[in-house]
Amino acid sequence: MKNKNVFEVSPIELFKYIVHKIWLVAIVTLIFASIGFFKFEKTSDESYTANAILYIVPKETNEDTSYDGQIVDESIQIITGNVFAKQIHANDKSINAKKLTKSLTVTKIDNTKMFNLVVSTDSKKESKKYMNAVIAHYTNEMMSKYHAERIDVVSSENEKVIEPANNKKTLIKYTGLGFVLGLILVIILYIVNKIKA
Repeated sequence: MKNKNVFEVSPIELFKYIVHKIWLVAIVTLIFASIGFFKFEKTSDESYTANAILYIVPKETNEDTSYDGQIVDESIQIITGNVFAKQIHANDKSINAKKLTKSLTVTKIDNTKMFNLVVSTDSKKESKKYMNAVIAHYTNEMMSKYHAERIDVVSSENEKVIEPANNKKTLIKYTGLGFVLGLILVIILYIVNKIKA
């Protein structure tokens, strides 16, 4: 005796059924795409940026004046190197070396012995803490090992930055999810109809 609960799924028949119900897939896809678009429009990225301009005062004992122009370049190499962040982490375990390296930007100010430090994190307290740690460690390094009399902080500020989030991936993700769920819904309807038949 043939089991009534057993049915065969024909790929060709299923494909024709999906084509026949493609409007349902389109509706589900459109609904999820709209949700993704809404999230894309409303979402924004908030970060806190600590800025500081440092001025390097070379040691008076240094007679090579050409070194004045090189000292900023060397400073940037020191600060942006992986070793620098690891040294800070060694002194303060609460500072993540990888995060510090990623959040830190150093820009040379042309024709001066100054450069701009920028630390961007998602916390005002953290950005300030990271900046203070960078300045303190850098000052210590330059004064103990290099030709610097002192390091002056010319200006320092901490500000909140709000930017539209780059969430195009969210829109694509929701659209794709809607399409897949639409297909699954149509396949379930096909199976239900097969069982009832």
